[in-house]
Amino acid sequence: MTNDNSANNPVPNLYRASAADFKKIPGSPIAYWLSNNLTAVFAKSDAMSKFFECREGLTTGNNEKYVMYWNEVSLSRIRRNNPNRDSAINSGAKWFPYNKGGEFRKWAGNDDYVVDWFQDGYELQNTLHPLGKRIWAHNFNLDFIFKNFISWSDITTKGLSVRLFPQGYLFDATGLSAFIREHSNLSEFYAMALCNSPIGSTVTKILNPTMHFKSGDFAEIPVIHVDDKQYSSVEKNAKEAVRLESIDWHSYETSWDFTTLPLLQP
Repeated sequence: MTNDNSANNPVPNLYRASAADFKKIPGSPIAYWLSNNLTAVFAKSDAMSKFFECREGLTTGNNEKYVMYWNEVSLSRIRRNNPNRDSAINSGAKWFPYNKGGEFRKWAGNDDYVVDWFQDGYELQNTLHPLGKRIWAHNFNLDFIFKNFISWSDITTKGLSVRLFPQGYLFDATGLSAFIREHSNLSEFYAMALCNSPIGSTVTKILNPTMHFKSGDFAEIPVIHVDDKQYSSVEKNAKEAVRLESIDWHSYETSWDFTTLPLLQP
């Protein structure tokens, strides 16, 4: 916050923080170590929620039954790049790509799982909890499934790591996701660049100093606006980072699109 370490400070090495400055940050955390510049960012910037709809994903209630690694099921029963719910039903497919968060990884990757969404997830949407009082699964997010989105793992001990996912996915409670709002003037690539920067990790620790970073926390990230030239440069670099990380991810046998080891390529 506002640190007073000038020659006029009567007590050396004593730092003062204004309580009014804490109120400029969502949740008013006692983040006394913030610089004046970062405090001003919170005060003057729009929140991420203005540009993205942030959601916590599906809880199946029984992952052992409904969630598998993609290589554990028949490829003929999997549908990738599915555009919408009607198409999923008409395809007759049982398994669909499923974002479950995963390890610390920026830009792209962590694409390991599929979920049973046969006939629009009929079984998941109708199976009662063993106590028989409610549907076992919840947070279906039916208006958002199969849309492209950016996602982060809820455990942020190593910092915030945001990745891009194309259309065709459902998403889990640990694969928290953000969907671009209609008429938003902020792209997924700029948002990822901001979140994957050192500033993004710093803001993460301010908004939620625990191990977990939820959708409500992500919604409060301040968006730093830049001029058009800088914006284009950031977008270009972010797209290149996604491309390179995708290549890296596909160089392992655990990837859907693995073809051969990089060391065996000429």
